Amino acid sequence: MGRTPEEEKALHHLGYEWWMFRSTHAIVTALDWDDDPVRNALVESLVIHGRNLIDFFYTPPIKDDLVANHVRCRQQPPSYIPSALKEWREQAHKRIAHLTETRFEDYKMWKAGEVRSELETRLAGVRTAMGADMPEGWKGDTTSGTRYSLRGDGPSGELPSGPVSPDYGPAPGAVGPTGTKPATVGDVPGTTTSRVVVLDTERK
Repeated sequence: MGRTPEEEKALHHLGYEWWMFRSTHAIVTALDWDDDPVRNALVESLVIHGRNLIDFFYTPPIKDDLVANHVRCRQQPPSYIPSALKEWREQAHKRIAHLTETRFEDYKMWKAGEVRSELETRLAGVRTAMGADMPEGWKGDTTSGTRYSLRGDGPSGELPSGPVSPDYGPAPGAVGPTGTKPATVGDVPGTTTSRVVVLDTERK
């Protein structure tokens, strides 16, 4: 059958969003729980990429928006959005994308694992719908590393190849973009050992 130009564009951008969501999720789990601008930027990136993916599958398009209908999938109405995705999207608007009074309230959990699991189900639907027309070497399936030296637990150059810790927990005493005591990824506080992180962000 072959892909249409519109499908090519939608798959290109969908792949980038999914790759970045998975990669930032993995990277942030390797960072210390502190108020650091790089860590904050990664958390914000993760949240925004997650929001973009949720909008792709559940928000009606406006003007030139690319959505699930452009990759042979049925666009789900907003009323069908799972509670974890609804919460993520609302908090992304309130705590990252806009300056709001909500930021003054502590937010203890960005449920990244639950959101990732929901999105994986939707991505599986894309693969099924596209069938043989799914691009070989699609960006969304890319496993890549980072050249930056990061701080965190674990043996040098390694991260778990299985599911990373599903939730963000609060960093005691920290301040940042997600509230008075912003959430961080994972349940391991990290160490002061500097290491280069090689990502394996595929779920096994």
